Amino acid sequence: MKTLVLALLLLSGLPALAAGPTIDAVQAARVDFGNGLAVSASIRGPKGVFAPMVYWRAAKAKAYTAEGLTKDKDRYAVTIVSNEPVIEYFLEAWDEQGGGPARVGSAKEPLTFPEKKAQAPRRVAVLEFENELDKSEKIDRVYFSDAVRGLISDSKRGLTVMSRENVLVLLSSSGKKLEDCAALCEVETGRLLGADLVVSGRMTKVGRRYKLTLRVHATGEGVLLASAQASGESVEQLDDETGKAVNKLLESVP
Repeated sequence: MKTLVLALLLLSGLPALAAGPTIDAVQAARVDFGNGLAVSASIRGPKGVFAPMVYWRAAKAKAYTAEGLTKDKDRYAVTIVSNEPVIEYFLEAWDEQGGGPARVGSAKEPLTFPEKKAQAPRRVAVLEFENELDKSEKIDRVYFSDAVRGLISDSKRGLTVMSRENVLVLLSSSGKKLEDCAALCEVETGRLLGADLVVSGRMTKVGRRYKLTLRVHATGEGVLLASAQASGESVEQLDDETGKAVNKLLESVP
């Protein structure tokens, strides 16, 4: 009879009769020399527990596999036979009167084993831009480097941008000056500052057009991730195009 009530609820699409049991204290651990994943949880409720299940899949696979949990003392448990390095799963249970389902995780937002660790925001250092313009050209490179710092900070990509003042202090403690950075390798300077990413730039003029070429390096690997260029026939146009160049630059940052 309980199975019939549950089946009718599922087929009808009607809302559940009640909230169902409580699922908490979920635990997962590798067993059988890494060939299995033991999943257990505390599942309880005043109206009993019915059809406790775990649904699992290899990370990013399309379909879930259903496994029934069995009672083991005061917990419900199952061993998933899989040596996939990352497994996504969620738990579901009803009560004996058709209430539920109660869930921990879901098909769209499953639990993950191993658990995903929150990534600390990466630090970005923006160096003072090289100015290869003629001395007669009145252009403020500090303005443009500060503008790029602000654009990266506002990009909402989980990046922490070091302020110009912070960069000055760190360089000073290492016996360096900001103007020395142009003579140093970008990666070396980024590592000196303790940054994960370092952005450098060069300001030039080709014909009648001003150019700002941006580069971003990963200091850990010492590799160039991307470059981008802003261009304009006036300083004002160059300023307007800088945001687009920064967006293009960040597209290649993982």
